[in-house]
Amino acid sequence: MTSSLFNPLDSDIRLNPYEAYKRFAQQGPIQRGHASIPGYESTWYFFGFEEARQVLKAPFHKPLFGTEVPNMDVDAVLTNDRSLIWQHLSEWPLFQNPPIHTVRRALLVDAFKEARLATLEESIRRDADKLLDNALSKSTFEIQQEFSYPLAVGAISKVLGVSCPDIFWFKSVTKKLADVLDLGYVPDAYAPGMAALNELITYIEEAIEWKKSHLADDLISQLIKPLNSDSNPDHNTIVSLITQVLFAGQETVADSIGIAVHTLINHPNQLTLLHNNPALLENAIKEILRFDCPVQFTGSRAASEDINFGEIKIAAGETTIIALGACNHDAKRFPNPEIFDIQRDLSGPELSFGHGIHYCLGVHLARMVMRVALEKLLERLPETWVLDSPTIWRNNNVLRGPSTLTLRLKNK
Repeated sequence: MTSSLFNPLDSDIRLNPYEAYKRFAQQGPIQRGHASIPGYESTWYFFGFEEARQVLKAPFHKPLFGTEVPNMDVDAVLTNDRSLIWQHLSEWPLFQNPPIHTVRRALLVDAFKEARLATLEESIRRDADKLLDNALSKSTFEIQQEFSYPLAVGAISKVLGVSCPDIFWFKSVTKKLADVLDLGYVPDAYAPGMAALNELITYIEEAIEWKKSHLADDLISQLIKPLNSDSNPDHNTIVSLITQVLFAGQETVADSIGIAVHTLINHPNQLTLLHNNPALLENAIKEILRFDCPVQFTGSRAASEDINFGEIKIAAGETTIIALGACNHDAKRFPNPEIFDIQRDLSGPELSFGHGIHYCLGVHLARMVMRVALEKLLERLPETWVLDSPTIWRNNNVLRGPSTLTLRLKNK
């Protein structure tokens, strides 16, 4: 049951977020709600598109890892597993501010430039066809396990320059890390999360060792080649950078493909329009990500100085979270936001990939993989897409996407 204050952990918000966002956003674009971190009295939630853009540009926000929390006995809450996990995750550029963020992001930028990624597209297309060759021979097609996850993992593996890992192992590991990164700091997530992180680090260190004698035009080779500067990353930094790329580079992409299929199934007129007008695909992808985005909330960040938004003052030290899903349904930016329209005018700013210094580094990869996936599905699936069973959504407050989405291909 939803309380009178916004609480992102309410189960009905996770199951039907957009109705809840609409209800709370009517009270104002910025609201004080339940604390997202133990020890804080409350958190400021941003529901307004422009207000969110302003705060995401703010240089005076710092990430929180629960180690500097007021009103809390840290030793009682911060288990050893959690401390070790955050020690590693705090090295990710996602959770850094300048100047460290600037240096570490710069190490990754070249690998995610649109022109470089374009050289991988044909290989990703071949992967999509192979996956569909196997999947479409059956009477049902489970999109996530049989297509979305392996396609997304394969794509980020090509960027890194490694062979695609075992999908079932990799998905198990990244799910446990996703549970750690969820809002609410669930204590039961940290022991499995630490074990998963250790497995992933072992995999990455073995890949780095192999790469030393197999250098190529890929991200890992780029990171381990000696540089003629003082910015050479040390081993631990390289491992943490690759961990973030592996995790973020496939998790939300796979979710986005599943969301796209689910959304189009529930809007058959738009699916027909897309079939008849394939030139609309790029805009359709933008509208899918606006209508139901795979990242619903940013992480908790604390103001390092007072911030004023009209009559609202966020004091230094108070925490903020951007409700990205709500911002994408702000009627002041997107008229009739509850309507899914692949012909919507989406020129102008967007938030589906964030904003400011933490704008998604993998935006071009995500859009390319989504485009390839949808082109192949539109080409090879029947014109009418039918669910075989209700979609099951992942149990996560921050990351949204189907965990199971099964299409019926033939009469059973």
